Amino acid sequence: MRAITLAGMMAIVSGTACILAGILRLGFVTELLSKPIRHGYMNGIALTVLISQLPKLFGFTIESEGPLRSLWAIAGAITEGKTSWVALGLGLGTLTVILLLESNKRLPGILIAVVGAMAVAGALDLGRTGRTEPKPSLDGPWCALRSWRPFSADIVLGSTVAGSTCFLLHTEREDDMPESVYKVIELIGTSNDSWEKAAANAVEQAAKSLRDLRVAEVVKLDIQLDAKGKVEAYRAKLNVSFKFEGT
Repeated sequence: MRAITLAGMMAIVSGTACILAGILRLGFVTELLSKPIRHGYMNGIALTVLISQLPKLFGFTIESEGPLRSLWAIAGAITEGKTSWVALGLGLGTLTVILLLESNKRLPGILIAVVGAMAVAGALDLGRTGRTEPKPSLDGPWCALRSWRPFSADIVLGSTVAGSTCFLLHTEREDDMPESVYKVIELIGTSNDSWEKAAANAVEQAAKSLRDLRVAEVVKLDIQLDAKGKVEAYRAKLNVSFKFEGT
């Protein structure tokens, strides 16, 4: 029960940290890490989470720590015949629905799969265990501070992964452009306040007449001066790519 309580509070703290980082515009911190490091970091986390969920997919529990020990324990449990075929069938069915609906951007495949799995579990009464489970209580900030020390690294880990994921999705959308042609045009935006607003003005105006904008690359920044040498306007030159649909 203590683990459930702490896991819930970790999620709340991580989410709060991400929201504050967004408000304070700290996303640039992820640029300090190279792309291979971010990819390897997130792939390692994804692999660890995947291994931790395999016992639930096969319908049994294991007592081990570490990915390699967990894989060994999972293999042993499978060979000993501990697999729950009902749980495995339900899990594989859910994964199949997600994969089939992955290409359809208009349908929330994951939501449909999860709701469907819950409906099947409820219809078959798969949640009945024959005993009453104690409900976790969310003690929140009143948890002893010493209970948070072993989990402080996990909180930082979750926040960093979330920030890196958002940054990668924002900067690498061109990786998701199979079998498409994209045209690049040059734009110049101006602003009386800053280069950031000048670039934003250019993109906003382009979005009014162009469809499916993908990437805006800042090529050059300069300042327009008046006759007295004072700053009159900030200018940003951008290369903007958008989906090309030629005839």
